[in-house]
Amino acid sequence: MHSEAATGVDADAAFAGELKVALRRRGLRGAYAAKLQAEWLGHYANLRDNSTAEEAIARLGSPDELAASAARTRFEGRWWCAWPVAAGVLAGVTAFLLATALCLTPLTFLLDPEVAWTLSFTAAYAQVFNWFGALAGLIALGWVTGRLSSPPRFRRALILSFALLVLTLSMIFNPPSGGPGTGSFVFGSFVGAPDYLLLAFRFAVFVAAFQWCRRAA
Repeated sequence: MHSEAATGVDADAAFAGELKVALRRRGLRGAYAAKLQAEWLGHYANLRDNSTAEEAIARLGSPDELAASAARTRFEGRWWCAWPVAAGVLAGVTAFLLATALCLTPLTFLLDPEVAWTLSFTAAYAQVFNWFGALAGLIALGWVTGRLSSPPRFRRALILSFALLVLTLSMIFNPPSGGPGTGSFVFGSFVGAPDYLLLAFRFAVFVAAFQWCRRAA
C-alpha cells in the first residue's frame, strides 16, 4: 500500500512538472500560465480521487495537449503571432529605441560643463554603460519577456534583434580641458576607435544570448 501511494505521488508530481514545462515551451508564462496550471491541476486532482494517474491524464489530456490547446486559444488570430519572427524583430527595434532614450535620460540633466562633478559622473557613466549597459538591457528584456506570454519564435527574434542593436552602442566622453567648447560627448554605434577588449566582451555577450535563446522556450 505504501509503495502504491508513493508511486501515485510521484506520478502526480511528474504531471505537474511536465505541465509547467509544456506551458513554457508553448510560450505561456507568468500569471496566465500560473492560472492555467492551477485550473488543470485542480481538475486533475478531482479526477485522481477515483482513478489512477494514467486514467486521469487520459480523461483530462496530456500536458503537451493541454498546453497546445491553450496556446492556440491565446495566440490564434493575432497578427504578431501569425508572423512571430517579423513581429519579434519589429518589437526588438522598438525596445532598442526605448532603451536608447532611457540610457541617455540621466545625462540630459547632468551634462553641465559649469559643474565639475557632473563631468566626472558623465565620464564614469559612459564607461559603465559601455561595459554593462547592453548586458543590463538584455537581462531586463529577458526578465520582462519571461513573464509575458508570447510565441517562442517571437521572443527569440525580439531578444536577438535587440541584442544585435544594443551591443553596438557606445559612449565616448571627453571633459573640457581648455575652457568651454573643448569637451565632447559622442553616442552611437561603435563610435570612435574600437576597443578590442570591449568588442570581445560584447561578442561573448551576444553568443551567450544566442545560446540561451536556443535553449529557452
